Amino acid sequence: MSGDEELARRLAALRETYLAESPRRLAELWTAFARVQNGELAGLDDLCGLLHRLAGSGGSYGLMEVTEQARAGELSAHALKDAQRAPTAAESQELRARIQKLADAFAAAANPE
Repeated sequence: MSGDEELARRLAALRETYLAESPRRLAELWTAFARVQNGELAGLDDLCGLLHRLAGSGGSYGLMEVTEQARAGELSAHALKDAQRAPTAAESQELRARIQKLADAFAAAANPE
């Protein structure tokens, strides 16, 4: 096996591990979102941090849709955090939609057609 083939194999294994961990990461996101929905502003800190990490790591594994959705969600969450307030119904719906699109992006990456 050539060096390039070995590198490609190792990168594929890392990506597979990353995708296998996505259900846990998504569960953490949904939990943080539920806390925000329940009026816990500290949940915004968690939500921002989780989305920030996914925005950075997604691209490292070639998952640009994960990065894009996480970054958009992070911007929305940061706006709320900076305002130090709970989200309006429309803002909650936007955050929910971003997390769902992130889940969809992980699912598409894990099960390419």
